[in-house]
Amino acid sequence: MYEDYINPKFTADRGHNRNCIYCEAELSLQKIDQILNISFVDIERRFHGHRIVMENINGCFDENYFKILTELNYESTIFGKCLVCGWWKILERYWMGAEWQMWDVFFGLNGTLKNLDLNKSDLPLSEVRNYLVRNYQNRFSLNPRIFEKLVADVYRDFGYDTICTGYSNDGGIDVILSKNNLTIGVQVKRSKNKIKVQQIRSLLGSLIINGYKKGLFVCASDFQRGTYPIAERFSIELVNGNRFYDQLKEVQILRNQLFNIDFSNIKNLYYDDCYPMNSL
Repeated sequence: MYEDYINPKFTADRGHNRNCIYCEAELSLQKIDQILNISFVDIERRFHGHRIVMENINGCFDENYFKILTELNYESTIFGKCLVCGWWKILERYWMGAEWQMWDVFFGLNGTLKNLDLNKSDLPLSEVRNYLVRNYQNRFSLNPRIFEKLVADVYRDFGYDTICTGYSNDGGIDVILSKNNLTIGVQVKRSKNKIKVQQIRSLLGSLIINGYKKGLFVCASDFQRGTYPIAERFSIELVNGNRFYDQLKEVQILRNQLFNIDFSNIKNLYYDDCYPMNSL
């Protein structure tokens, strides 16, 4: 059932956790209206399993230890959204009184994430961005053409008009950026190998031929030491893998601020059961 997705059961976390379980960024939290229809039957079902677990660890409890004395009371519903990788969760909190304790119970829903075939050249860029910001170490397996499109997409969010050139006839320029009457020729390399001086000179030649006064070299790895002086001399900006990752995270936050969930379809999403928590 979850061949193309990460099984939602693997995305469960603690009710009080305020960080994304994938990229560890702090979640953006907001209160929303109640959306789940939790019944006392749901609570009894979960408490039966919880009691078995606790007794296996601590031995048998007093027979009234789990006896519920009050009705199930709704507390609040929290929507948590990761502005970096796009993961989200919804938790509804309930409470009730028992013979020995007060019980907090969280029922929730979690977003599920796509598994990507990185060799494909037609992957949705939104999915690629969400995937790479969580698994940036896998960037070298990404289809080279998709990496070029990703670079163009990121700089588009920075306010540039972007064009990806033809893959087989790009003349050394993979992406063209335009803003404020300035046109920038961009070369993109997804290779693990460090970029050499000869490759900077090759880009410089392409810039001269195409009449661009400024260049940008984006790579997934890094640049050899001697590349920086020549790049600076001829107005070529160098963006290595680490810097591009920072740029990717920055524009992800800008884009995911606009991302919303259709709560009207929430019942069709994966139901993540509950996390019982208690206090003496």
